Amino acid sequence: MIQTLFWTVLLSKYVFWLIAPDNYFAVMMLWIGLLAGLSALQFLRNEFVVFPLSTLFVLMLLYSGWTLVCCFLPWSEGKATGIAYAVLPLLAWPFIPPRINFIPALNSFALGVVLAASILILFITLRMDLAVLSSRSEGLAQIGPNTISFICALGLFCAWHLGAGTASGIASWLYFILVGLFSTVVLLTFSKTIILVCMVALILPRVSFGSLKSVLLTMMLGVLSSIALLMVFLLVEDQVYDYLESKNSLSNLSGRTLIWEEILHSLSGWRFILGAGYNASINVSQAAGFQVFGTEAFAQAHNALIEAIVNTGLLGAVMLMSAVVLSFAVLCRRLNTYDEHESRLSVRLMFSIMTMFLARAITEGSFAQPGTVDTAIIFFLVGCISVVKADRECRLSLRAV
Repeated sequence: MIQTLFWTVLLSKYVFWLIAPDNYFAVMMLWIGLLAGLSALQFLRNEFVVFPLSTLFVLMLLYSGWTLVCCFLPWSEGKATGIAYAVLPLLAWPFIPPRINFIPALNSFALGVVLAASILILFITLRMDLAVLSSRSEGLAQIGPNTISFICALGLFCAWHLGAGTASGIASWLYFILVGLFSTVVLLTFSKTIILVCMVALILPRVSFGSLKSVLLTMMLGVLSSIALLMVFLLVEDQVYDYLESKNSLSNLSGRTLIWEEILHSLSGWRFILGAGYNASINVSQAAGFQVFGTEAFAQAHNALIEAIVNTGLLGAVMLMSAVVLSFAVLCRRLNTYDEHESRLSVRLMFSIMTMFLARAITEGSFAQPGTVDTAIIFFLVGCISVVKADRECRLSLRAV
């Protein structure tokens, strides 16, 4: 119950913001305070892995510790907010399960995500017309279409996971209805990256590339997916051409390449190596005097690697990206080699989410952006993967002896 509630509150961040849009700092501190309370309750239960003996988790902990250090750099600003955001991922630590509780913990995580995504859709429906989800001018000021599609894609993966794993026919149908709802919202946001990633993340884990049959099946699924995308394109053809003709289009990734160039030019010397201070992206954007999409400054660099360099320097970026990429590599190896403490569905769920994170990291700050739900989820996932990896290495060592 505590685990499900924690993930529900975490993913409901933007609902908190929608309720009180003019009091961002107070709302965020309330949100983090609730998460801290739930984390403390889980800690007192003493049902988590204190320290998975894995290089992946060591890298993630080193990065988390470095984010705290970056809050106190001589040139850093907004130390209080930076510290709160640096602590946020660590609140997920007590929820990293021991191997024997691996499946129940991931089920609780999935249920919390589904509840949060459902609540978000409910609040958005009450505030605006779902038909304008892809519009920034007609949408909500606090939350853009990319964020909505990201949370609904998480809900899609988790609802699929729960629906496929439940033995109850009624519950299974309910989850798959939610899959349809989340899929519809993702399509309405017209977020190209998330739409493509959803297709890839749902297809790849279900195919073993060890036989000709599986390769042919993958090709067939690819053809069917291409047909489906073509049909969607024909339905929104006018909107697509209007978008491609706009000045902030594919030629500069909707202005992102200009952001990357300006932000990187704003960093020099020790700030490039050690960072400009945790949660410094907004300050760096303001220093660059950058205006895109009618806003004065961006709160993120719109690329996870650059975002990490801005906040924690090249040193922190190397630690973070190494932990994430190596964790994804471990998952790729585990897709068809899970054991009795893991389930096929659990491994596929983690693979789907990690795939989306890595793809989203190209055009969004994602897990490198301070204060986002991504930072806590990636800490939790790397912890879970570390438990799996460390236990496997331990068993292999014992067999060798």
